Amino acid sequence: MDQVNEDSPYGMNVVSIEDRPSSGDEDSDSVAPPVPSVSASRNEHRWGDTNSYAAKKKLQSWFQHPNGKWELAKILSISGTKSIIALPDEKVLKVQTESLVPANPDILDGVDDLIQLSYLNEPSVLYNLQYRYNQNMIYTKAGPVLVAINPFKKVPLYGNEYIDAYKRKTNENPHVYAITDTTIWEMI
Repeated sequence: MDQVNEDSPYGMNVVSIEDRPSSGDEDSDSVAPPVPSVSASRNEHRWGDTNSYAAKKKLQSWFQHPNGKWELAKILSISGTKSIIALPDEKVLKVQTESLVPANPDILDGVDDLIQLSYLNEPSVLYNLQYRYNQNMIYTKAGPVLVAINPFKKVPLYGNEYIDAYKRKTNENPHVYAITDTTIWEMI
């Protein structure tokens, strides 16, 4: 295991992702491909490096487990190419910094248009869709595109009052009626 800063309260609990034992439920075929690194010029690197800021503010990042599952992690510290992260189940891991994907701030949880997300990446989009789905908001926009998730249950989103609300533009939430109304007016 790599050496850890002695001042860190997490020094004894850190497990390097390369050294941690397999839990047995990971499928060897589902290991995520490595994230490609992008080389930047010296000037770009100076302005593009937000690692120290992320560590200082304890920002969140997405971490992908070897089984492909994404999990939200807090960055505890960054040292060179390694980061120490804390997972929600209080596990602390040492991982390659380049394997972390930036996460959106909590204030953007459940936005109705994916374009509003600061970071438009796979785990952020999936999280936002799941967040809205859990609140029976099955429609989400991605710019002019409507994303609909089948709720497999009856949801109170249909009827004449909804049609009238979308016609009068008193309801701006993403909905199939809004897309239909816009399409009709564009054709006319």
